Amino acid sequence: MSEKTHDFNRKDFSQLPHMAAEPLYGPWEQVVRGYKQFCAMAAAVRLRIFDHLVELRQPMDLAVQLNADPKMITDLCDLLADMEFLVRYQDGFLVSALSRTYLCSDSAWFQEEVIKNIFSGFGLWQELDRICIEGPVQVDEADFFENNLIDSLASEILTGELQQTVAAVTRQPEFAAAHRMLDLGGGHGLYAMALTHQKQDLEAIVYDFNPVEKDFKRYKEKFKANGVRFVAGNLFADDLGNGFDLVLFSYNPGGKNERILEKIHRCLNPGGLFVTKHALYREAEAAKSTLLDIEWQLTAFRGVAKGRNVYAFEQDLSEEAYMERLQRDFEIIETIDAKDFATPPLAKFGDRLDSKIIISRKR
Repeated sequence: MSEKTHDFNRKDFSQLPHMAAEPLYGPWEQVVRGYKQFCAMAAAVRLRIFDHLVELRQPMDLAVQLNADPKMITDLCDLLADMEFLVRYQDGFLVSALSRTYLCSDSAWFQEEVIKNIFSGFGLWQELDRICIEGPVQVDEADFFENNLIDSLASEILTGELQQTVAAVTRQPEFAAAHRMLDLGGGHGLYAMALTHQKQDLEAIVYDFNPVEKDFKRYKEKFKANGVRFVAGNLFADDLGNGFDLVLFSYNPGGKNERILEKIHRCLNPGGLFVTKHALYREAEAAKSTLLDIEWQLTAFRGVAKGRNVYAFEQDLSEEAYMERLQRDFEIIETIDAKDFATPPLAKFGDRLDSKIIISRKR
């Protein structure tokens, strides 16, 4: 296309662009509207508006209680009702069933940490132009899960994935005979805590980087999980021990590495269960999500070589090679696709994509 195509006679204001603006402004409008609505919902969570509206209230009364501007609170409640987070009753408002479940602070499924994590991701994306020139933000792998990521991931899996994963493990006959489990790279430890709740005599170890222990302790206290303890270490550098009847390995950078598979095999008792949950890339697969591939490249782990695709590292096995390697030492019992267990996507780090749960038994 020649440059003349884009010439504009600045003295002739009757000249129209050569293309209509709708294809540009249409997507922009959706993004801008969605972002502002998200900000409104997040502000309501921070103000605890949903908590206050568990009982029917008028916005003027709510504004007084919050020491806030009455008109702003009225308009905010109207917007939240349009978004179906609130329900109008004459001149008052009440939380919707969805908000009562996920946006009230006393709910077991409160999602405030996910909201914080989404905002954190927005901030990183705003650096994209600089990162394209100067390179990714350098972080230590052990510190990557700081800044509320562990809390966000915990909140996400509590919406259903935790329950579906635990159900898949506990229905295996081998689980009834298990006495020791290892939650490898387990972070918050919720999987181990849920499994020990199902089987009171199960001893569980959550193995992860040392900085993660403080997060684990908060969840252990919250859920009174006395049968679970934390062991700090680096799964690439350290020995995992032995004598385990169950190893759970979920969404971890080492999840597709042959060396880690060998370590897991050694630490399991004969007939022990290995449950892995990861996104595997086929040999000819170019990408699962270009959007998340870019997000993956915004940061770099010091001393660890990431692959180009999200959740990929240079030493990863392809799906074909992984399955072949797995079946040398394990008998595959069950494979479960993401649609049958995964948390709904949020277009951010933590999305399950086409992950699989693979349950196998040590030969």
